[in-house]
Amino acid sequence: RMLLQTDVSTLSPVTTACANQLSGDLTVSSGGALNADTSCSYQTEAWNIRGTTYTFTVNAVMDGTVTIDSGGYLIFSNVASPNPLSITGALNWNGNVEVHVTSVAALSSSNVLLQWFEPFPSICPAIGTFSSAVYGCTGCA
Repeated sequence: RMLLQTDVSTLSPVTTACANQLSGDLTVSSGGALNADTSCSYQTEAWNIRGTTYTFTVNAVMDGTVTIDSGGYLIFSNVASPNPLSITGALNWNGNVEVHVTSVAALSSSNVLLQWFEPFPSICPAIGTFSSAVYGCTGCA
């Protein structure tokens, strides 16, 4: 059985992360979405990943707690050579995540879509039960 890609225009409200900084807490309720357009460019950031520093161009920066409620969506759209979303704050994730690939040929063998950092005092993110799907890329996992 094939799942149908969610039409973002049917969701409400939709917060778009594209070449911008979103400050403050964001809660995506059932029927709503956070649409992270990975084709956008906002700024570069240096991230330490397992002791190695990498520089990424991010599509947007979110400062504050991000909560995706059950029935809400985090959608990574326009995924080709993606610019990841950067979150500084807590991440509470209980909804759906979708990755909408537009160009398989532009993808590398490993692609970063999201980075989040919880400043001290940090607690583990509340990653609950969520569903995920990748569209437009039969060989992607």
